[in-house]
Amino acid sequence: MFFLLSVTGCAAETLVPQDIVDAHRKDYSQKEMRSLNRDLKNIRETCFDEKTPAKEQPVYVATAGAPGACKSTILETYLHDKQNIVYVDPDQRALCFMINTYYQTLTCYNISQAKSPQDLLKDSYNKWREASNYVSNTLLNESYSGGYNIAHGATSTSSAIKFLYQGLKRKNYKIVLLLCGASDRTRVATCRHRFLTQGFLQESSQDLINKGTMFSERLATYFEYADEIYVYWTDDFLKGSTLAATYTKDGGLIVCNQKTLDCFVKKYGELN
Repeated sequence: MFFLLSVTGCAAETLVPQDIVDAHRKDYSQKEMRSLNRDLKNIRETCFDEKTPAKEQPVYVATAGAPGACKSTILETYLHDKQNIVYVDPDQRALCFMINTYYQTLTCYNISQAKSPQDLLKDSYNKWREASNYVSNTLLNESYSGGYNIAHGATSTSSAIKFLYQGLKRKNYKIVLLLCGASDRTRVATCRHRFLTQGFLQESSQDLINKGTMFSERLATYFEYADEIYVYWTDDFLKGSTLAATYTKDGGLIVCNQKTLDCFVKKYGELN
């Protein structure tokens, strides 16, 4: 098991191993870490505001999919009428709120000195992306240790994702996954739109395409561990995403939209 010593000396199991959490902050100076810890404090207060530990079986709901598959919009739509969930996301609930670190690099002076706004945004993102992972993983562990309901904005495509699911099962979490699919063309267009409207510049178009294969490779893992699955397909991000199918352990797969389910299966493979 993974353990983190608390201030009282007692051991508490963590969802993300502490050495992995700490690795995300190893390249920052002491001064940068002081600023980052101020951001962490502010973001923690935002994420946990008026949240209480689950009274019954806690729920972990997360997205899974490649960059540009509208994961954040799908997750936030799913959450819009659910109140008592700690929402953790390295972009939407970390980087977007890192006013002492990330946003301090986006000054008028730095904009004037950069080759282009695109270059500055990419440099800033690369500089503080590890920090945003440190913040989100720290809050993920705190939510898990406290028995809170968790909403996790993530790609969920790492080969280690099964260990996270195993940790959730050890603590009796119900796992709900939102599988987010889209064509390569749509994902590239979505990320370009995100840059223009939100100022986030991430991977190159080719990187976006390559990461789509990792999602396909995890389908069996999702169906092995999830209690509920919602399958989404996006043809045009401006028109929204379509719920293609749902799945539960007891009820199996229920088709909601055959056309979009066929698109998902053609792109990523059979659901099982």
